[in-house]
Amino acid sequence: MPPAQSSHRSLVSWVAALVLSIVSLGGLAPSSALAQLPTATPEVLFPNDAFARLDTFEGLNLTKADKVYNAKQWRAAVAEYDAFVVEFPKSAAIPYALLRKARALALDGKRFEAIKQYTELLDYYPNAVIYAAPAVYYIGESHWNNGDTEKAVKAWTKMADDAEYSKHPLAAPAINQLASQLFKEKNVARAVEYWKQVAVDFRTSNPVASNQAANSVTYVYVRFKPDAAKLREFYKLVKGFDEKPAAVPEDAKDSHYWDHVRNFVRQHGTFTPEQETERNSYYRYWADQLAPLFLGWDDLHIDEFNWRLVYEADQAKWTARLDKQYADFQKTDEASYSRTIKWIRMLAANKAKVAEYYAKLNFDKMNNGQVIDMMFAAYDALKDVELARATFAKIKFDKMNDSEKTGQIYQHVMHRDEKTTVDICMMMTDKDYGKSLLMNYYHWRHLPAQGLPLAEQLVSVPAYANDATWKKAEMLHWLGKFQEAIGAYQAAFAVSNRVDPLFRIAECYVSLQKIEQAVGQLREIENFFKASSSDAALRIAHVYRDAGQKDKYIANLRGVLQKYRESSQSSNAHLELEALGIKNISGGTDAQ
Repeated sequence: MPPAQSSHRSLVSWVAALVLSIVSLGGLAPSSALAQLPTATPEVLFPNDAFARLDTFEGLNLTKADKVYNAKQWRAAVAEYDAFVVEFPKSAAIPYALLRKARALALDGKRFEAIKQYTELLDYYPNAVIYAAPAVYYIGESHWNNGDTEKAVKAWTKMADDAEYSKHPLAAPAINQLASQLFKEKNVARAVEYWKQVAVDFRTSNPVASNQAANSVTYVYVRFKPDAAKLREFYKLVKGFDEKPAAVPEDAKDSHYWDHVRNFVRQHGTFTPEQETERNSYYRYWADQLAPLFLGWDDLHIDEFNWRLVYEADQAKWTARLDKQYADFQKTDEASYSRTIKWIRMLAANKAKVAEYYAKLNFDKMNNGQVIDMMFAAYDALKDVELARATFAKIKFDKMNDSEKTGQIYQHVMHRDEKTTVDICMMMTDKDYGKSLLMNYYHWRHLPAQGLPLAEQLVSVPAYANDATWKKAEMLHWLGKFQEAIGAYQAAFAVSNRVDPLFRIAECYVSLQKIEQAVGQLREIENFFKASSSDAALRIAHVYRDAGQKDKYIANLRGVLQKYRESSQSSNAHLELEALGIKNISGGTDAQ
């Protein structure tokens, strides 16, 4: 089979290509959607089975024309397809050749001529849907690109209203574009009908276009002109708002639907200060829709109360509604404590209410997860460290292993409270493990005075010796105990054989103003750790620079240039020499 005839040839590949070219509305208003058509559309190819039925000469000539077209030699392609039509006037490939000729003209910028060719194809082959439907789409595209919106809309309307053309993959972006234009022209009802058409007809064959259309419909029914009844009917029509269509339960049982609705209300609920009246009407409408539903569903009614707060601006009413919801549906089982903590989080700004609800907690009956959750609420929502510490004291540590203490508590409190961090580390069953956590905490906080004693204890514990040795060295270094740090870094190198401790030793020598010892250490790295050689060589130059020994600084920069020409350090050395005003920059043998 000739290359031009390979793979496509199914609606699946058309759809796959379309998915890449369609821009989703997301949460935007339809009026701002699709300012331009998709930048790429799938090319119509001649089907393999039809190609197999062409005679040899037809196949060769068509393949030749396609090859020129695929090379984007548009004018030559027009001539080749013209020649094919003249030589094989009765060929089954004539409508395909006419479409390709028109496409080549359009892609060459000759859109008016292209429209004439598309129209000729429609005049003679209106029932060859695989070619005629794209011709209608491309007529609209050409008019659109010519700036003639009216004619573009007319073409796409024809595509949308034709029973066969409207099922073609190219119909999806065309109808969405048509609907967006109608919406901008304030013909909202008609726009919505076209969006519904795409949402339903392409629900599975082109889910991106379908979702784009569905987003537009939901925008209209949620924000533009809120209408809960029409939104529900649309939900039924498209078989749900999830990725895959499914049976829709009865209204009274469909809580999942209201999850979607609440998300839509939040998604479209941003208003400017000048839109206060519209905002208040919007939130009042949707709060009223939630009010009679699923009375024991806390999250739904919390949304209702929050939306009423937007237009009422009355904290007392909001609090009273929360109190009533809590009282009406609070149970006495273990789960009730999690619900109480949820209310504490919501009422965090009201200290009196926090105290009232905190008093409802029976810590003896709560599980550890709930107690820990309350502690986190105190830290994060209430910003009350003392209450968090008091709650920490109520955790049943005898029911937790060290791993649970680390994962559930230490990882959280280490970012919030030093005292509780120390306490939880001391409560580890494995005392050395607790010390290692605390050492790491102090090291992370850059508190060497507190962390060093722990590191000194742990260097003799095999499980933690390597890490403790390194952290001991670093903390001595931070404390300015450079000579002791050198010994610790040497011990760290002995157990790891890594180059990092050696670089740190050189830094300590510099801090002790022992320049030659620092250079000697770096020279050792340069000679024995090839992966770090260029880095060590440049650091030698910098040691001399910082010591005020300019001649040696320059000499060693030249040495870097000579020995490590392909390294980033060589580039840096070159820039530094230029900054010194040295014109004749090259490698040298005078590095010391």
